[in-house]
Amino acid sequence: MDFKNYPDGIRAFGPKFDPDGELLPKIHLNNGKVFHESIEDPQQELLDDSNKWIAMVGQVGSGKSLVASVKAVFHSWYYPNNTGFILMESMSQMKLAAIPSFFEACPRWMIYRKNMSQSIGLVWLINKVGYAYLKGEGKNVPKKKQEAKLEEIGGLSLVVFTSFQGTVKALRKWASGNIGWYMIDQAEMTGNPRVYKALNERLRKEPSGRQAWFLANLREDIPEESTWLWQRFSEESPNKLDWHSYHEVTTLQNTENLPDDFVKGLEISLDDEEFARYVTGDKSKIKMTKAAFPDFNRLTHVIPHEDPPSTWVKGIGLDTGLTNPTAFVEVARLPSGELYFFREYEVAGEVASVHAKEILRIRTPNHKYWAIDFITMNRNRVSGAKEIEEYWRYGLPFHPATRDVPARVNRIREYMKFQKHRRNPFTGQLGSPMMFVSDKCTKLIDQIEKYRAEEAKTHIGFTNEPEKFRKYNDHLVDAMQYITMLISIALSATSDVVAVDTPEGGYNPDVKKLDFIDKNGRLDFSKVMEQARRPVEHTPLTVNKYTSPHIEVTPDNPSPFPSNPPGHATKKNRTTSAWH
Repeated sequence: MDFKNYPDGIRAFGPKFDPDGELLPKIHLNNGKVFHESIEDPQQELLDDSNKWIAMVGQVGSGKSLVASVKAVFHSWYYPNNTGFILMESMSQMKLAAIPSFFEACPRWMIYRKNMSQSIGLVWLINKVGYAYLKGEGKNVPKKKQEAKLEEIGGLSLVVFTSFQGTVKALRKWASGNIGWYMIDQAEMTGNPRVYKALNERLRKEPSGRQAWFLANLREDIPEESTWLWQRFSEESPNKLDWHSYHEVTTLQNTENLPDDFVKGLEISLDDEEFARYVTGDKSKIKMTKAAFPDFNRLTHVIPHEDPPSTWVKGIGLDTGLTNPTAFVEVARLPSGELYFFREYEVAGEVASVHAKEILRIRTPNHKYWAIDFITMNRNRVSGAKEIEEYWRYGLPFHPATRDVPARVNRIREYMKFQKHRRNPFTGQLGSPMMFVSDKCTKLIDQIEKYRAEEAKTHIGFTNEPEKFRKYNDHLVDAMQYITMLISIALSATSDVVAVDTPEGGYNPDVKKLDFIDKNGRLDFSKVMEQARRPVEHTPLTVNKYTSPHIEVTPDNPSPFPSNPPGHATKKNRTTSAWH
């Protein structure tokens, strides 16, 4: 590639290389090769991309860090007094990855001054304005006067290395400066588009190319299609934004710049899944090893929305919040035992009465299961009130959910397991999980995919992974866990769960009656429980005839479902639908 003849960038914010410049025809790398002579097609596409926001997603040794560093050098050279940020999750990672990559791409003669500390790194580079001054009248000027003149004419460009540690403080420290470019290394680890938005607010320096690059690896906890990078940048995403581009590069596409034994060594030392994840990018072999629900698959578990029949038993799981969102999910239990989540609700900044009225609006006599976060049972030390009482006052008989998070996660995973000998109740096809989600529950689906185990505090592999889960944007998943534990049964169980806190069980939902209020005006929970302990008429689960070894599906033994809606397969090939 001849940088001297490189055209102006498409659109106003592309890198405008100087057609008369002769200083950057070559960048010599540490391996002795020249960058523009060894660059391969995928890396060339990255270098040529003039979109404003560019995502580079790939495997180890794919060259994405080097290409982004070269672009940073170009922006620092061709725009006077430019400023750019290079960011990673922590400075310790920065010192091992981003900083060495940048200094490999940056010619030593461009480095005028640097100040590297534990918390931040500052590097001042000579740009083409500064070089012209130093080559001419500033050649023999004393250092202090020389530096003052360079600042006056914009002859130096600043590169800032910083981290995401203390994100709130970081957002504040970025708030006062304008930048001409930024690069986020390991962008998949930030998991927070707010940082992207905050940096874009600063991307207004004039003159500058105003570009941003996001370097990312494939994640172990959520599918690529669920990452915020893919959703904003990829051409395949229905939510792709303008001026965004998405590049996928693999290790095998950069072998020219890697040691001869590098790929073979990884092939020997890694298993098939790891080799696909870190080298080839073969997505058919990549698994979500860190996901809390690794079996969840949109093709299997997400179905076109239909309202469930009024005869199905239903339940609501509620996760409360004030500054955090209050969320609930509505689930129906099929006669054959499967669960179908068909409604989601998530609203922040509102009071309990607003949420209670929304639940009352959809409540039916068949809502027999009510689960809420156990923490709502905590009594305020001053007022003596409990948050759960706010919902009882509206006649919503919520029951505190189990506090055991691993048990809740395990129950959902049990129901998500694909059973190849089970008939799908909606299609009749062989092979089915026991849990389904409506395609209208977009937030719930997204949170299921992103819900994951908390990272270990150490990277040393001599400790067990913690049985904890990341608490971020998980309100609908929490609500899902609460109600699943109450409305479902362990798959080894043979009887139904009795809902002792339902109106059918003798619990009076009109908790505003005086006999439920003590002399201090508070709800008397003992009387509520007295009502709740009344006997409940027990109705066992209907046996799923598709899975029972005692029932054979024959023309003489018709489906338990009355009819087949249009578009569904017929009884002839055993594809009866559960909808009707």
